[in-house]
Amino acid sequence: MSRELHDVDLAEVKPLVEKGESITGLLQEFDVQGNRPVILTYHDIGMNHKTCY
Repeated sequence: MSRELHDVDLAEVKPLVEKGESITGLLQEFDVQGNRPVILTYHDIGMNHKTCY
C-alpha cells in the first residue's frame, strides 16, 4: 500500500493565541462558574491515543 502526502493550500492561517498573551489573559476569556477548576488541554499537537502521556 502506497501513501503519498499532498500539499494543501490554506485559505487563511491565523494564530489562536496572539504573541505575548499570558495564561491569565486567556483565562479571562472563559466564564468560570462556581468553584470549578479550569481544565486546560493541548489539542492537535501530534498526540493521539498511543503517544499521549
